[in-house]
Amino acid sequence: MKVDGRTFVISGGASGLGHACAQDLIAHGANVAVLDFNEKLGEKVVKELGDDKARFFPCNIIDRHGSPLDMSNPEVVIGVNLLGTIDLIRQFLPAMSKTTPEGADKERGVIVMIASVAAYEGQRGQVAYAASKGGVAAMTLPMARDLSQWGIRVVSVAPGAFTTAMTAGMTDRVRMSIEKSMEFPQRAGVPKELAALVRHIVENVMLNGEVIRLDGVAMLVEKTARMTVKIAMVETAEIEIATSQPRVTTATIAYPSHHEQSQQYVADEDKFVLQQAKKKADIRVRENRATPIDNLAFPLRYIEPARDDFDFDEGDVDIDVPEAHAVLARASPAQLRELKEEISSYRTLETNAVSREYWVALYGLCVDRLASTGSDSRVVESVKADIDKILSPKTFDQLEALEKQIRAKLDSDDDIDVDYWEQLLKSLLVWKSRAKLSKITTAIRKARAEALKERDPEKAKALEAGLDLSAVPAPLPSNKPAERTSAPLSAPKPSSSTEAPPPGTARFAQTGPEDFSSATKALYDREVARGIRDDEEIFSTEEAVPDSAGGAMPPIWANKYRPRKPRYFNRVQMGYEWNKYNQTHYDHDNPPPKVVQGYKFNIFYPDLIDKTKAPTFKIIRENGRRRGESSTSTMPGENDTCLIRFIAGPPYEDIAFRIVDREWDYSSKRERGFKSSFDNGILQLHFQFKRIFYRK
Repeated sequence: MKVDGRTFVISGGASGLGHACAQDLIAHGANVAVLDFNEKLGEKVVKELGDDKARFFPCNIIDRHGSPLDMSNPEVVIGVNLLGTIDLIRQFLPAMSKTTPEGADKERGVIVMIASVAAYEGQRGQVAYAASKGGVAAMTLPMARDLSQWGIRVVSVAPGAFTTAMTAGMTDRVRMSIEKSMEFPQRAGVPKELAALVRHIVENVMLNGEVIRLDGVAMLVEKTARMTVKIAMVETAEIEIATSQPRVTTATIAYPSHHEQSQQYVADEDKFVLQQAKKKADIRVRENRATPIDNLAFPLRYIEPARDDFDFDEGDVDIDVPEAHAVLARASPAQLRELKEEISSYRTLETNAVSREYWVALYGLCVDRLASTGSDSRVVESVKADIDKILSPKTFDQLEALEKQIRAKLDSDDDIDVDYWEQLLKSLLVWKSRAKLSKITTAIRKARAEALKERDPEKAKALEAGLDLSAVPAPLPSNKPAERTSAPLSAPKPSSSTEAPPPGTARFAQTGPEDFSSATKALYDREVARGIRDDEEIFSTEEAVPDSAGGAMPPIWANKYRPRKPRYFNRVQMGYEWNKYNQTHYDHDNPPPKVVQGYKFNIFYPDLIDKTKAPTFKIIRENGRRRGESSTSTMPGENDTCLIRFIAGPPYEDIAFRIVDREWDYSSKRERGFKSSFDNGILQLHFQFKRIFYRK
């Protein structure tokens, strides 16, 4: 049907979606009759659209006493949205069926009804509304069949969230929760997008009897077999309750007020959006395509008591994801900016107390790390190191006590260095977030270890030892576990030449059961069995690997082999420096802050394509500076640190870590422990820094 010269009746045409449809149709030559209850607005809209093209007809919904109907009553909601739609169509059908047929198809008119995605999504607290819009969707096809004999088409549009006068009054929290439920684009629609679809329906004669969703692919609730079982259980319980309780009629129900319904709607929407966000994260982690925010959200399953059991898959406990501090450390500035927004959403929606503390701590650390990448952070570089030395050894309780003292000092009238104390408070809040995050991460690790005890005792033991399993190789499967555990560690059997893949023909080095995998696991188990010494900590913070242009580029062999990151088990050695200053100001009962004294790197390369070329490492200093030199163009803290880059052949990518930039002690003395070797698929680099002795 041509739009030009035709007349269209639009219910609710003075505002929102109806107004947009009226504007679009008039712009394409149509005449419009606007039906609405707001007379002032309707007359204003008609003047805007043009008196020669539009006319306004007041149409209100009132009771027998002339008062507006109470829309909190379910009967009224269904009556207006469903029965009102039928009645309006009934009023115009006689005239529409007598119009002159148009075109070769003899079309007389088209009816476009507005349903809603609520008819399909099952929103909590919206039973009456969903039922009314579901009725509109359900009557589309039978009405189209009934009216086809007169050349009248019937099509419905089921819009999702759209920006209208109604949604403009929503809070940012509600609007954000609605938009997060949409796949793409993740935003509310604009009225002109619906108006364009309505005009297309009018012009396309083949569209008939259809309900067209316009919602940006709103996320559907998963309909799995497990959910079906759960629903059946609930229905059975409801039947048992119904047989033992008196019948409840609509007359005995106390319906909540409109304000209470709105509050409940917001709470239910927030809960739904949070559940969907966590389900999306779970799916992406299981499919090995997790984003940084997914790696942060996935581990919370182990400490959330209210988490639905149906959200767990049998193999979830075996999945290793980076711990929270590692995710933030590896993120680029662009990823940090995105993480900040995503963490803020979780922080806003989360209701579980512990989980919310987790997101609050992550938000603080993300903001701090993002700020440290900015140029303005160099202003306080001179005092930041001293502040960190003060705060690093303190517990969470000590930090809280110190925070009260600092706030009291800032609120006092004393003559103090305000900049220093404000920076100290800012750094203290960051250290509090670190302490809180560390506590929650430990709880997650212990809960997962408990779940793994029967399934994989060795992995559980590693978790209890405080090991980040995403940074070390997982034990590889074997069909002969007895032979693997009994094989002597020092004498692995060499693989034959027939087992090695031809160069350049395999995506991975597939070798026999006597390959490095068994030796790697044995060495790994031995490292874990040694435990962590009092002067050591796990070191798993990666840095981006730079190329000559300053970014990260895929290796040249990436089109031939699928790149993978090597696993590792690294330690950082901490200790006290008893120099003259520390001897004067500290003692063994009140020791000075610990400083880094060395590192132990254990990088696992069991599947190298070319096993004749050993992996190596390289020290990288920013802007070409030498050790001990300072550069004003470097980021804060980079003058005292450098990158150590580990380089290997396919299929392994390079990895890098930021370490303290001091002179290494290459002494062969046992207590200094220098070691640099590649054996049985493991690159081991152990070193300590030289001790500096001052003489008068």
